[in-house]
Amino acid sequence: LNKAFSKSFDVLMGKILLTRDLKKIRNTKLNKIKKLIGSFQILEESYSKDIYKIKTKILYNEDEVKKLLGEKNILFSRPENISAVFYPVLFVDEEMQNFNENFFYKEWENVIIKNELINFILPLEDLEDISQIIKMKSSIENLNVDLFINKYDVKNYVFALIDYQNKKLNIHLKTNFNNNKISKNISYEVKNINNEQKLNYIIKDLKSKITDLWKEENLI
Repeated sequence: LNKAFSKSFDVLMGKILLTRDLKKIRNTKLNKIKKLIGSFQILEESYSKDIYKIKTKILYNEDEVKKLLGEKNILFSRPENISAVFYPVLFVDEEMQNFNENFFYKEWENVIIKNELINFILPLEDLEDISQIIKMKSSIENLNVDLFINKYDVKNYVFALIDYQNKKLNIHLKTNFNNNKISKNISYEVKNINNEQKLNYIIKDLKSKITDLWKEENLI
Protein backbone atom coordinates (compact mmCIF):
# COMPACT_ATOMS: atom_id res chain seq x y z
CA LEU A 1 0.00 0.00 0.00
CA ASN A 2 2.83 2.40 0.77
CA LYS A 3 4.21 1.82 -2.73
CA ALA A 4 0.76 2.47 -4.18
CA PHE A 5 0.45 5.72 -2.23
CA SER A 6 3.86 6.96 -3.41
CA LYS A 7 3.21 5.98 -7.02
CA SER A 8 -0.25 7.58 -7.06
CA PHE A 9 1.24 10.82 -5.71
CA ASP A 10 3.80 10.85 -8.54
CA VAL A 11 1.01 10.27 -11.08
CA LEU A 12 -1.13 13.06 -9.64
CA MET A 13 1.73 15.57 -9.57
CA GLY A 14 2.74 14.61 -13.11
CA LYS A 15 -0.76 15.43 -14.31
CA ILE A 16 -1.23 18.79 -12.59
CA LEU A 17 2.26 20.34 -12.30
CA LEU A 18 4.57 21.84 -14.89
CA THR A 19 7.73 19.82 -15.46
CA ARG A 20 9.91 22.50 -13.88
CA ASP A 21 7.95 22.29 -10.60
CA LEU A 22 8.10 18.52 -10.15
CA LYS A 23 11.52 18.75 -8.48
CA LYS A 24 9.98 20.92 -5.74
CA ILE A 25 7.84 18.04 -4.47
CA ARG A 26 10.18 15.16 -5.38
CA ASN A 27 11.24 14.48 -1.78
CA THR A 28 7.78 14.59 -0.22
CA LYS A 29 7.75 12.10 2.67
CA LEU A 30 5.33 9.17 2.73
CA ASN A 31 3.66 10.34 5.96
CA LYS A 32 2.94 13.70 4.26
CA ILE A 33 1.47 11.94 1.22
CA LYS A 34 -0.82 9.86 3.45
CA LYS A 35 -2.25 13.05 4.98
CA LEU A 36 -3.30 14.18 1.49
CA ILE A 37 -5.32 11.02 0.83
CA GLY A 38 -9.05 11.19 1.48
CA SER A 39 -9.80 7.52 0.88
CA PHE A 40 -8.52 4.44 -0.92
CA GLN A 41 -9.92 1.12 -2.07
CA ILE A 42 -8.27 -2.17 -2.99
CA LEU A 43 -9.92 -3.26 -6.24
CA GLU A 44 -7.92 -6.42 -6.92
CA GLU A 45 -5.22 -8.41 -5.19
CA SER A 46 -3.24 -11.53 -6.05
CA TYR A 47 -0.38 -13.57 -4.65
CA SER A 48 1.68 -15.85 -6.87
CA LYS A 49 5.27 -17.11 -6.72
CA ASP A 50 6.02 -14.96 -3.68
CA ILE A 51 4.81 -11.82 -5.49
CA TYR A 52 1.90 -9.84 -4.05
CA LYS A 53 0.06 -7.47 -6.37
CA ILE A 54 -2.76 -5.04 -5.73
CA LYS A 55 -4.81 -2.68 -7.86
CA THR A 56 -5.99 0.35 -5.93
CA LYS A 57 -8.23 3.36 -6.30
CA ILE A 58 -6.88 6.36 -4.39
CA LEU A 59 -8.77 9.62 -3.90
CA TYR A 60 -6.96 12.73 -2.75
CA ASN A 61 -8.34 15.50 -0.57
CA GLU A 62 -8.35 18.52 -2.88
CA ASP A 63 -8.06 21.07 -0.07
CA GLU A 64 -5.04 19.30 1.42
CA VAL A 65 -3.32 19.10 -1.96
CA LYS A 66 -3.95 22.81 -2.57
CA LYS A 67 -2.56 23.57 0.90
CA LEU A 68 0.64 21.60 0.24
CA LEU A 69 1.24 23.27 -3.12
CA GLY A 70 0.40 26.68 -1.68
CA GLU A 71 3.02 26.23 1.03
CA LYS A 72 5.60 25.60 -1.69
CA ASN A 73 4.33 28.46 -3.91
CA ILE A 74 3.52 26.06 -6.75
CA LEU A 75 0.75 26.79 -9.24
CA PHE A 76 -1.13 23.74 -10.46
CA SER A 77 -3.13 22.94 -13.55
CA ARG A 78 -6.44 21.27 -14.28
CA PRO A 79 -5.99 20.33 -17.93
CA GLU A 80 -8.42 18.09 -19.77
CA ASN A 81 -7.34 15.47 -22.26
CA ILE A 82 -7.53 16.98 -25.74
CA SER A 83 -6.82 16.05 -29.36
CA ALA A 84 -4.45 18.11 -31.49
CA VAL A 85 -2.92 17.79 -34.94
CA PHE A 86 0.87 17.48 -34.77
CA TYR A 87 2.39 18.76 -38.01
CA PRO A 88 6.20 18.27 -38.08
CA VAL A 89 8.21 19.74 -40.96
CA LEU A 90 11.86 18.69 -41.06
CA PHE A 91 14.59 20.42 -43.06
CA VAL A 92 18.06 18.84 -43.13
CA ASP A 93 20.71 21.14 -44.57
CA GLU A 94 18.05 23.20 -46.37
CA GLU A 95 16.34 20.14 -47.88
CA MET A 96 12.82 19.31 -46.76
CA GLN A 97 12.25 15.67 -45.80
CA ASN A 98 9.17 13.75 -46.92
CA PHE A 99 7.02 12.32 -44.15
CA ASN A 100 8.37 8.81 -44.87
CA GLU A 101 11.90 10.22 -44.25
CA ASN A 102 10.92 12.48 -41.37
CA PHE A 103 11.98 10.81 -38.10
CA PHE A 104 9.72 13.06 -36.03
CA TYR A 105 6.69 12.11 -38.10
CA LYS A 106 7.50 8.38 -38.13
CA GLU A 107 8.35 8.01 -34.44
CA TRP A 108 6.16 10.60 -32.74
CA GLU A 109 3.43 8.14 -31.73
CA ASN A 110 5.95 5.48 -30.67
CA VAL A 111 7.60 7.66 -28.01
CA ILE A 112 5.49 7.68 -24.86
CA ILE A 113 5.73 10.11 -21.94
CA LYS A 114 4.15 9.73 -18.52
CA ASN A 115 0.66 11.13 -18.02
CA GLU A 116 0.02 12.06 -21.64
CA LEU A 117 -2.78 14.61 -21.90
CA ILE A 118 -2.75 15.22 -25.64
CA ASN A 119 -3.97 12.77 -28.27
CA PHE A 120 -1.84 13.72 -31.27
CA ILE A 121 -3.20 13.32 -34.80
CA LEU A 122 -0.64 13.10 -37.60
CA PRO A 123 -1.47 14.79 -40.93
CA LEU A 124 -1.44 13.37 -44.43
CA GLU A 125 1.21 14.62 -46.80
CA ASP A 126 -0.16 17.29 -49.13
CA LEU A 127 1.99 18.62 -51.98
CA GLU A 128 0.21 21.97 -51.95
CA ASP A 129 0.90 22.40 -48.22
CA ILE A 130 4.55 21.42 -48.69
CA SER A 131 5.01 23.96 -51.48
CA GLN A 132 3.54 26.70 -49.31
CA ILE A 133 5.74 25.78 -46.33
CA ILE A 134 8.92 25.84 -48.46
CA LYS A 135 8.01 29.31 -49.75
CA MET A 136 7.38 30.61 -46.21
CA LYS A 137 10.32 28.94 -44.46
CA SER A 138 12.29 32.16 -44.04
CA SER A 139 9.26 34.02 -42.62
CA ILE A 140 7.55 31.18 -40.77
CA GLU A 141 6.01 33.58 -38.25
CA ASN A 142 3.67 34.74 -41.02
CA LEU A 143 2.60 31.23 -42.02
CA ASN A 144 -1.14 30.70 -41.62
CA VAL A 145 -1.13 27.21 -40.10
CA ASP A 146 -4.94 27.16 -39.87
CA LEU A 147 -5.10 26.62 -43.63
CA PHE A 148 -3.33 23.26 -43.23
CA ILE A 149 -5.24 22.20 -40.13
CA ASN A 150 -8.84 23.04 -41.02
CA LYS A 151 -9.16 19.97 -43.24
CA TYR A 152 -8.77 17.70 -40.18
CA ASP A 153 -11.78 19.11 -38.33
CA VAL A 154 -9.63 19.67 -35.21
CA LYS A 155 -9.03 23.20 -33.95
CA ASN A 156 -6.07 22.41 -31.68
CA TYR A 157 -2.70 21.96 -33.32
CA VAL A 158 1.07 21.92 -32.86
CA PHE A 159 3.03 22.97 -35.95
CA ALA A 160 6.76 22.26 -35.64
CA LEU A 161 9.28 23.65 -38.13
CA ILE A 162 12.42 21.61 -37.44
CA ASP A 163 15.61 22.85 -39.09
CA TYR A 164 18.92 20.96 -38.83
CA GLN A 165 22.10 22.80 -39.77
CA ASN A 166 25.66 22.92 -38.43
CA LYS A 167 25.01 20.23 -35.79
CA LYS A 168 22.12 22.20 -34.32
CA LEU A 169 18.43 21.36 -34.38
CA ASN A 170 16.26 24.48 -34.19
CA ILE A 171 12.54 23.99 -33.63
CA HIS A 172 9.96 26.73 -34.12
CA LEU A 173 6.63 25.75 -32.53
CA LYS A 174 3.29 27.33 -33.37
CA THR A 175 0.55 25.99 -31.10
CA ASN A 176 -3.16 26.59 -30.84
CA PHE A 177 -4.95 25.24 -27.77
CA ASN A 178 -8.56 26.34 -27.36
CA ASN A 179 -7.98 29.31 -29.70
CA ASN A 180 -4.98 30.56 -27.72
CA LYS A 181 -2.01 30.72 -30.11
CA ILE A 182 1.60 30.63 -28.91
CA SER A 183 4.96 30.62 -30.70
CA LYS A 184 8.08 29.18 -29.09
CA ASN A 185 11.66 28.46 -30.19
CA ILE A 186 13.65 25.48 -28.88
CA SER A 187 17.19 24.37 -29.80
CA TYR A 188 19.13 21.14 -29.32
CA GLU A 189 22.77 20.29 -30.01
CA VAL A 190 22.81 17.27 -32.34
CA LYS A 191 26.15 16.06 -33.69
CA ASN A 192 24.60 13.39 -35.89
CA ILE A 193 21.08 13.78 -37.31
CA ASN A 194 20.97 9.98 -37.78
CA ASN A 195 21.47 9.28 -34.07
CA GLU A 196 18.10 7.71 -33.27
CA GLN A 197 18.74 7.56 -29.52
CA LYS A 198 19.32 11.32 -29.42
CA LEU A 199 16.28 12.01 -31.61
CA ASN A 200 14.07 9.82 -29.41
CA TYR A 201 15.21 11.84 -26.40
CA ILE A 202 14.34 15.06 -28.26
CA ILE A 203 10.85 13.77 -29.13
CA LYS A 204 10.25 12.86 -25.48
CA ASP A 205 11.47 16.26 -24.28
CA LEU A 206 9.47 18.05 -26.97
CA LYS A 207 6.28 16.20 -25.98
CA SER A 208 6.82 17.24 -22.36
CA LYS A 209 7.35 20.88 -23.35
CA ILE A 210 4.21 20.86 -25.52
CA THR A 211 2.22 19.28 -22.69
CA ASP A 212 3.48 22.02 -20.37
CA LEU A 213 2.17 24.64 -22.82
CA TRP A 214 -1.26 23.03 -22.53
CA LYS A 215 -1.00 22.86 -18.73
CA GLU A 216 -0.08 26.57 -18.62
CA GLU A 217 -3.43 27.31 -20.26
CA ASN A 218 -5.11 25.83 -17.17
CA LEU A 219 -2.95 27.06 -14.29
CA ILE A 220 -4.67 27.90 -11.01
